[in-house]
Amino acid sequence: MNTRGRIALAACSGGLLLTPVLALPSAADAAPTLKADLPCYYPGQQINLNGAGYTPGGEVALILQLSGAHGHTFFSPKDSPHADAAGGLTARLPAPDLASDNDLRETVTLTANDQARLDPANPPAALDDTFGFTQFMVSAVGVRVGPWFSHRATPRALATFQVVGWEPFRKVYVHYFLNHKRLKTVELGSVSGPCGDLRRTMRQFPFRPVPAGRYSIRFTGTRFFDPDGFWVEYRNVVVPKAKAIR
Repeated sequence: MNTRGRIALAACSGGLLLTPVLALPSAADAAPTLKADLPCYYPGQQINLNGAGYTPGGEVALILQLSGAHGHTFFSPKDSPHADAAGGLTARLPAPDLASDNDLRETVTLTANDQARLDPANPPAALDDTFGFTQFMVSAVGVRVGPWFSHRATPRALATFQVVGWEPFRKVYVHYFLNHKRLKTVELGSVSGPCGDLRRTMRQFPFRPVPAGRYSIRFTGTRFFDPDGFWVEYRNVVVPKAKAIR
């Protein structure tokens, strides 16, 4: 950033007094800024970007770089946004898929390059003056309950419920369905951290009675189950007659 100074002359009783005055940087000199609306997203979730300090009406090229324990990649969206007449930037794009299926979470660095400032005929005073950037995370969304992977349940036995990537919901609810009818809804707890994580150990079916049968168990972020909303499901979890609870 260049800050231009000037000298102002002021009259005083003893003669002329030299007073240094710093001029404020112009919009063309200010480094662009960029901010995402959330600290963490799940793949496909809408990212809302806001920025300032870009060339008015100019093209802005976006570059996303993903980095995780097992995967690294970078890419540019097909369409580039343009700054408005005041140099502001508003853009929306879907959160990318994780670079590796072996990662639960990856860090994304999103850079917004002011293409007009990259003109070789009029190079910027500093490279930092040509782009804004922001960082956030992309997280897989999932619920792990170990015993249910085998499709068998022991209602009174303890199990660890591990939830990851529950943002933007702040609570987790478990809905137990038997014969396509909801038998019970249980609040699992509140998530924490920027991506919405929860780990809790409790009984697999923390209520009674628990009839024998084949259950569908669905996890949501709301107490009221919406079949058209967001949910994660374990299907065909069988409670045998020998394990049923009256």
